[in-house]
Order: sequence, then structure tokens, then C-alpha cells
Amino acid sequence: LSSSAVPLRLTLRPLFDEASAPWPEPHGPAGAARTWTVQPASQQAVPPQPGHERHQVELRFSVSVPSAQLWWPRGCGPASLYELRVELLVADGQTRLDHATQRIGFRTVELVRRADEAGETFYLLINGVVPVFAKGANWIPPDSFDSRISPQRVRQLLESAAAAHMNMVRVWAGGIYEQDAFYDTCDELGLLVWQDMMFCCALYPADDAFLANVRAEVRHQVRRLAHHPSIALWCGNNENEEAMGSFDDSKNNRDAYVADYHMLYIETVMRTLTAIDPDTPFWPSSPTNGVQQWGNPQDATRGDIHY
Repeated sequence: LSSSAVPLRLTLRPLFDEASAPWPEPHGPAGAARTWTVQPASQQAVPPQPGHERHQVELRFSVSVPSAQLWWPRGCGPASLYELRVELLVADGQTRLDHATQRIGFRTVELVRRADEAGETFYLLINGVVPVFAKGANWIPPDSFDSRISPQRVRQLLESAAAAHMNMVRVWAGGIYEQDAFYDTCDELGLLVWQDMMFCCALYPADDAFLANVRAEVRHQVRRLAHHPSIALWCGNNENEEAMGSFDDSKNNRDAYVADYHMLYIETVMRTLTAIDPDTPFWPSSPTNGVQQWGNPQDATRGDIHY
């Protein structure tokens, strides 16, 4: 499979009325679609998983959409969404081998940490111009049994958060990676998502087998979720840096546990995650002062804190 033999056809369709400014609805009348045929800029073979015979090839390409309407968080502007359809073609550029469709939004997000009179700032800058004061709450699973959590229940709870003037929800690490309906609804409502990885309130191992499992988990979840414009920050864990000062084992063997922590959350979670999604901020824990910035995780002058 050579890159010259694999053209891709992209179709981008706005899910709003482009003429209805300044507050188009996400599900309003669709505007005109735009189509490109591109060749991948690079490709990489992915070895088959044990027990599977199929090989995968990762294709990377880029297109410019200079007139795209930006996605904004709640209270800052419209949460403009697009439908992106990607078709894999044979060399003739016409015969379709496969296709996929996703709903996307165009936005940038930066975690701004600059020295100030109190110590260091900690806020999100959206689309390079709007600093956001986060107003929200932790999201925990609405039920002890996943099968009883319907998309309708998820929407009702998130609409309630939006009605209470929240603009962000944090998917807490003691819960689950949420169902697709959760992130789809956040995209529509303009709710930013602080997404924890599911490591919470404990001292985790860092042996080779566990790390391999973590890499697979992170790859799967980040590839599943990174296209959502609502995802504003990835966080490595909940209170696990702080936990090292709470348990006798880690207090009495701190160097060993710090080494395991670094191997798990920096060398494994962070490196795996940022290789897939380098554009969304990564924060190693909550609370923390930052990557490799040891000290009191509850320092109120920098980073984030709890209670």
C-alpha cells in the first residue's frame, strides 16, 4: 500500500446556517459542503496486535480551512460544529474502499501558566484570544450500573449544568471514560471538558505488563475522544501525586515511589497521549504544581488545588 495509491477525499459540511450570525444553532440548517482530494503526507505501518492477522497503516495529512467558523465554549460564542467525512479511495480517485464520518469543531486551547503577583497563573486561553474563567463541577457516573445510564439522562444532566451557567465539567478519575453521548452533548452545549485518565487515589504499579496495558488504554481513549472540541485538558490522575505523602509505604520509600510515578504518568501516560494529541494541554495530576515540579501539591500560588 503506497501513499501514491491511497488518495483521500474529505467532505466538510457545516452543521449550522452559515448566514445566521452571530449565534448559529449546532443543529440548524446545514450550509454548503466543501470537498478536497488529498494525498497523505506520511504513512506508518502499525504492527498487528497478538492474535490478529490484519495490519494497520496510519495516514497523516492536513488541509487548510481558512474560513472555518470557530468553536467557542459556553458564554464566549457559538459552539460551531462540522461533519467531516473521510473516504479512502483507490488510485483512480473514484472507487471507494472505506469511509468514516465524525463531527468536529475548530478551536485551539492553551493552558496559560505565567508568573504573576500571586505566583503563577492557571487558566485556559481559547482560540488564542479569550481567557476562560472555568465555572463547573466534577462529573461522576450518574448510576452504579452503566447499562442504566441512557444518552437522554446524560443530556438532561449536562443541560442542567449549562442552565446553571457552568462552562466546564471535569470527568473525575474515580469514574469511567464516558459514553460518546456525553462528549457529543458537551460539544453541542459548549461545555469544556477536563478529562482525567482513570487513575485515582492510589499508588499504582509500574511494571512492564501494567505499563503496556496503560499504553493500550491511553491510545484507545485518546484516539476515541481527541476529535471533540470540548476536550480542553487531559489530566493524568486524581490525587495520586498527593497520595505519595499519605501512605506509609510511599512516605518510607519515597524515592522508589517517585520513580514509579514518573514512569507511569510522565514516561507512559504523557508520552503516549501527547504523541497522539500534541495540541491539547496535558496536566500530570490534580492537584499538582506541574510536570516534575515537586513540592506541596496543594500550593495555592501555582497549579491547581483541591478543597
